[in-house]
Amino acid sequence: MAPDNRARFSALALLAALFGCHSDDDPGDTSGYDTLPVIAGCQQHSFAPCDTLQEVCQAQVFETMTCLRQMPGAVMPPVRVLSSAQQLAELQAQIPPDARESASNQALERGLQLLHLAEPGELSPDNQAQVLVDTSSAYYSHDTGVVTLTQQEGDEPRDLEQETLTLSHEFVHALQDQDVGLADFFDGTSSFDDYLARTSLVEGEATMQEGFVSAAIWGFGDNPDFREHFTYWLSRVQDDLRNSSPLLLAPRYVPYTYGSRFVYNVYEQGGIEAVRARFHEPPHSVLPVLLSVDQLDEPAIESFDELAVPAALDGFEQVLSDTLGPWVLQTFLQRLLPDLPAAPLVDSWRGDRLLVYATRDTAQTVTVLWSLRFTDSSAADRFEQLLHDPLQAFPLSASSFASRRDRDVTLGVSEDLTALPAWSSSLDTAQQSWGQTPPLSASAPPRSRLAELARRLQRR
Repeated sequence: MAPDNRARFSALALLAALFGCHSDDDPGDTSGYDTLPVIAGCQQHSFAPCDTLQEVCQAQVFETMTCLRQMPGAVMPPVRVLSSAQQLAELQAQIPPDARESASNQALERGLQLLHLAEPGELSPDNQAQVLVDTSSAYYSHDTGVVTLTQQEGDEPRDLEQETLTLSHEFVHALQDQDVGLADFFDGTSSFDDYLARTSLVEGEATMQEGFVSAAIWGFGDNPDFREHFTYWLSRVQDDLRNSSPLLLAPRYVPYTYGSRFVYNVYEQGGIEAVRARFHEPPHSVLPVLLSVDQLDEPAIESFDELAVPAALDGFEQVLSDTLGPWVLQTFLQRLLPDLPAAPLVDSWRGDRLLVYATRDTAQTVTVLWSLRFTDSSAADRFEQLLHDPLQAFPLSASSFASRRDRDVTLGVSEDLTALPAWSSSLDTAQQSWGQTPPLSASAPPRSRLAELARRLQRR
């Protein structure tokens, strides 16, 4: 899926102008790329912008991408063009009827609201569909094997360079699908954090390959600073989306920035063979994606899956168990403790478990227990102190409790403040077994509802 963000193409254009490469006066001159290392072996293919509505252009771009991904003999997918309205109608028609009224989905959203990670209605299937259409210029469906381009509206002249890059991006997804089967690749997703990590690999490679095509279009003979190109627009888009749910919008830009930088580091170590191999051993957390600045850094992640789950109070049931991951923690800290340098705590994250409980049937009352594990006790100390420090003016201090155990800190928030002591007691009972083997309760974790919500529209 290609995000609708023209600004992300401008970094290489600026570099090209500085180094005297391709100019706007001659947009089709790509003769300078003969020595560009990232396209070595594919220089005989055309990297010139073309009219992506024409079959000859589509075939030309696809052949170029099969060369870059070293997949000769791959089959070009069908390409169609739909308006934004047609895409939205198609997406909404695919939403299961019970998804709009699900009591557990509503409880999930209210639980995230308690943590300031969502606003009412943000995570509804209809809003997800609208956001997807508003923020993407094209997509590949691994359900149908079809590339969909968005029909241009208005009288502005078409940008053939941007359209060519977008089609290049979507063809990479088609090649990934033929290589490993993207439906199966995502079917192994166990949490939202895992989903975001896998999406960062899928979209990261497509964005990286798109960057290689862009460098050729602009006539580079040497590799430009791709890492800067992949991430330079990050701060601006984060500012634009500051008040939106991170679980809704993280898949819309984290994979295209941090993800492409991560995949480029894999590429630098072992070429496209190493990138393709990572689809068989994908990252299961976005932590290494965030940490890998100019080299790979992949610390071990610790799971809460085998640790006892706090028992639900009378009349309650557990409706969600998930891992949000370090990027959601970063957003949480930036929103609720804006004066705090968040990076040290985010880098120290090694695992988390979000549990949402709701009263049975009616979901009239919702409670959240979010346990986070850090690298050492000093990082856990720091996080716990922040939750209690009156100088930080933590917005949840009057409606929550914090519990500390070794490297784990659990934040509890409830719509019923009078029940917080009972939830704290239930947590304490569960934690008494966390150091034992086997734990007192080790039931299989529920399937990630947050990942399912995100995947429902991605698969189409």
